[in-house]
Amino acid sequence: MNFDEMADKLSAHPDFKVKRRLVPIFDFGPGSGAPTKRVLILDTETTGLDWRAGNIIELAMLSVAVDMQTGQPWVWLRSMKISKIRADPSQQKL
Repeated sequence: MNFDEMADKLSAHPDFKVKRRLVPIFDFGPGSGAPTKRVLILDTETTGLDWRAGNIIELAMLSVAVDMQTGQPWVWLRSMKISKIRADPSQQKL
């Protein structure tokens, strides 16, 4: 049994939910020629969902040029990931 078959079998059971890896899209085709606006997407990974008790453990940022006419991303400008934050623990509180 390969991984896809195992995932399909687990997905069929009501006690399991199988998440699959997303395939990134890097080519959104030609832009419309309209102006673009730079947008920064910030993703945070934390130790929990409670902002009073959780710590930030990873930050990821992605700078994207967005076509203002279509609202679609046009160019991935830059990606940066910061892992293993070693700041003072009091600075990691959400």
